[in-house]
Amino acid sequence: MFGIVFIAFGILFVAMLFFVAYATNGREVFSPPMIFCIFVFVYVFLRTIYMFYVVDFSEYEAPVDETILGYGFIAMTFAIVSYCAGYLYVGKGYIKLYRPEFSIKGNLAYYVLIAVALLGLLFYFRYMGVLDNPLRPFVSRYFITDGNQRSSLTFLAMGADVLYVIFLFRLAQVKKLSRLKPYEYMLILIPIFTNIVTTNRGTIILYIFGVLCVTYSLRNFKFPYLKFLAFVITIVGTLGVVRGVTQSEEQVQAVDIEYVAVLSQTIEHIMERPYHIAIDKTSFIISEVSERNLYLHGESLISFIFAPIPRIFWADKPSVTIGPWVAKVVYSRENRSGVPPGLIAELFLNFSWPGIIIGMFFYGVICRVLYNTHKRFTDTSLAWRVFYSIFLISFIFRILGADFSGAAIFFLRLFVPFFLILTLTKSHKPTAHSE
Repeated sequence: MFGIVFIAFGILFVAMLFFVAYATNGREVFSPPMIFCIFVFVYVFLRTIYMFYVVDFSEYEAPVDETILGYGFIAMTFAIVSYCAGYLYVGKGYIKLYRPEFSIKGNLAYYVLIAVALLGLLFYFRYMGVLDNPLRPFVSRYFITDGNQRSSLTFLAMGADVLYVIFLFRLAQVKKLSRLKPYEYMLILIPIFTNIVTTNRGTIILYIFGVLCVTYSLRNFKFPYLKFLAFVITIVGTLGVVRGVTQSEEQVQAVDIEYVAVLSQTIEHIMERPYHIAIDKTSFIISEVSERNLYLHGESLISFIFAPIPRIFWADKPSVTIGPWVAKVVYSRENRSGVPPGLIAELFLNFSWPGIIIGMFFYGVICRVLYNTHKRFTDTSLAWRVFYSIFLISFIFRILGADFSGAAIFFLRLFVPFFLILTLTKSHKPTAHSE
């Protein structure tokens, strides 16, 4: 009985978001409510069916029951209604922009930025041990200092972000991947390789989605749904197997990757693990936070300000993302990667039910304003096209399933090279656009 009711709510959630997306943006897959709709379809609707009719969800890592799931569906109702209200409230409002022209290829800054980025990545690969065994380059996501402190060496790994943003600028200029020079593909292949060696599946998918946004958004090109789905399954499943195999020497010796089905790994990752806006994860966090009074009162929303300080200079620096805290305090487990709560659960974690209602309303407002601006200027400002793809993969794609500070850090890692490139490659002063 409860399963049918929850599934019905899942259908209602998907229908609401799809209606708002279609009514305001047509079938544009890169519109914020359409992406939200897809996530709800997978992590709420399909996951509910999976929990009630495929597996015994009481055996999940964080067991939930119908009562606890009720918390999650109430939260999802408040979140989606508030988001849709905020999105519709804006109407046709947009941001009036300055539209700078830029010429990136052939500019001295273009080559200097590439050289600096490659140098940073060379040191990153060296410290992370990638160069020690090129035939088996997979390594941990963290560098361990002499004081046994972990560091992600972000200030070196940002070289991949710089190359990626340069690639987006070039793609925006030529409009199609086929028009790029062969050597320019290295600007995207190197960032992908950087994340493959640390089995960072999420960032690879975000990189590719950003490329697709620059290529297809608001253009009369057919989005390659099946190819993108096949890519996601391959990345999630294959790197999931690799991560498991490389975690211990015992597994390396005993496990033959060939017998592990990549598709099974993908299904387990999406339907059972506590990722993204999984309804059971959201329900469990809300239940635990409310019963144990674990509210953070906004603390997790500002922790990203400590991110620029390298851990090798501040050994006791607290985690700038909330995932490890959720894993340790809420899930009672030690996990360096943590359990990212997702935006809806994080809003509750900080400000209870008002946090979800007010926070999702303003989130809907921001998404609509920026998307309206994207529609208005995407054909006249190539820089804006790149900026929107950066906003999309960080503050829409990533924030919904991860956490605010993690999304803010990811955005800043891409925005800093975006700003530098735009500043150093402008061909003339920007002129204000007006009606």
